[in-house]
Amino acid sequence: MRLKKVHKRILIGAVVAIGLLAAFIVEERVRGVRALRAWEARMRAAGGPLSLREAAVPAPTNPAVRVLTPDELAALLSAVTAPKNAPSAMTMVAPGKARCVSRLDGWREGENQVSWTNVAPQITAMREALAPLRADLTNHAWFVKLDYDRGADLPIPHVPRLKTLAQALSAATLLALREGDLAEATENLVCFPALVAVCQQDRLLIGDLVGIAVAAIGAGATWDALQHDGWTDEQLAAIQRGWQSVRFLEPMAKTLELERVFAAPYFDRTRYSLHELINSLGPAGYWADSSAILPGDPPWWAEWLEPVARLGARTRWWIGVGLWHLAWREQDQLRHWQIVQRWVEETRQAAAARHFIAGRRVDDDLVLPLWEEAGPGHPLAMRYWLSGMMTPALDKSGQKAALAEAWNEMLVTACALKRHRLRHGAWPETLGALVPEFLPEMPRDWFSGGPLRYARREDGSFLLYSVNTDGRDDGGDARPAEANSGDAFPPQRGRDLVWPAAATVEEVEAWMTRRSGGAAPAPPPAN
Repeated sequence: MRLKKVHKRILIGAVVAIGLLAAFIVEERVRGVRALRAWEARMRAAGGPLSLREAAVPAPTNPAVRVLTPDELAALLSAVTAPKNAPSAMTMVAPGKARCVSRLDGWREGENQVSWTNVAPQITAMREALAPLRADLTNHAWFVKLDYDRGADLPIPHVPRLKTLAQALSAATLLALREGDLAEATENLVCFPALVAVCQQDRLLIGDLVGIAVAAIGAGATWDALQHDGWTDEQLAAIQRGWQSVRFLEPMAKTLELERVFAAPYFDRTRYSLHELINSLGPAGYWADSSAILPGDPPWWAEWLEPVARLGARTRWWIGVGLWHLAWREQDQLRHWQIVQRWVEETRQAAAARHFIAGRRVDDDLVLPLWEEAGPGHPLAMRYWLSGMMTPALDKSGQKAALAEAWNEMLVTACALKRHRLRHGAWPETLGALVPEFLPEMPRDWFSGGPLRYARREDGSFLLYSVNTDGRDDGGDARPAEANSGDAFPPQRGRDLVWPAAATVEEVEAWMTRRSGGAAPAPPPAN
């Protein structure tokens, strides 16, 4: 009799537990669906895109623009390859100091010692293939039509070739500078802004990031060009106009909008089954971590518990995936959309104000709104399985675009400074002297909200810098903010973001000797 009562209580308890679980799943599912639909309604009322058709770029109607598939553009660009050991422009040899490679007879490229004698014939042979591509870029003749409906299978073979084209243009520019052909150098340099626009037109994150890389390559070639004399004001003005047309934050905001809706199919129960998601994305975090049972350095007998840990991890995984699929899928999509939309708004506001504040984080209410004490490693984080994998890839995109904006602002200002010196015989005393003759307004520091910092040096050069992402003015200190940087002095990692000065012969030779491990350096810089 007593055993029957025990069995009855167990059965009642099981039924109650199952009923509570079912009620929990239904309540979570309904709450997630209602919240997602309400957010979509608000976004639609505000004019925000919610589908790929709304966010994608329409094809141009101008008959002069060729509408190409990714494969067609990749085939068009395949005629150009970056020369082996091509010179890298604006390589930093000391904090705030860069080598002017077009003035060197020899240099180090990676682990190799190279000279113009070896590289120049390759670049010369490539010039004929570059000519029609330059004409297309100058006339903005390309539009790439993507099949966004293919989702993760979307082919983009043209994107890496755009960067290769930038490297080829840079190498051709440096050789033209060495030969004193400033007309050809100008033809190459004015193509870089148009090439950045081609990278950005897809509104894919990879395209924007390649566009930032292309701009960095073009900025290096332009920096090297500005170390030379003999320019006309018309040539410098053409180069400056091109870079003035380039923007990074506003295109990044549009890209984030597309990336937000691009992820929607992964949350769609009718588009991707749970089985397809698991096979493509795999396990995540605590829910599939068999080491969670014995964290740290386990004792020798821990291997005996390994089967138990694996079974526990597998059980947690299936429980978590099941709950996510039944109860949390819509909540996860809402969190992803809210986070990315927050970044869209912040990026767009920064573009309008021309002031980016680094270090902004998403509000805590978008991380774990029901369990405020839980962190991302908590078991309940399985509620945000997909968004936890998708959002980190977009996290620093706004800051990367802002760094590109700040660098481009200094590039345009450096062109204007060179034009002032050409016309008036000296660097200006202040940046205000550039307005309105060479610039429409004062150059902006995107990280302070004020003007760029500038000063004339006694050695005949100038100091031009931004306060960098920390927003603190360190007086133009280009030394790396992090210790143990070795021989790497990227301007973006300096205490301030400093437009480089040309390194002296001694600084270049010392850097080449260090890079060669004390061996004889490459031939010294030419006079």
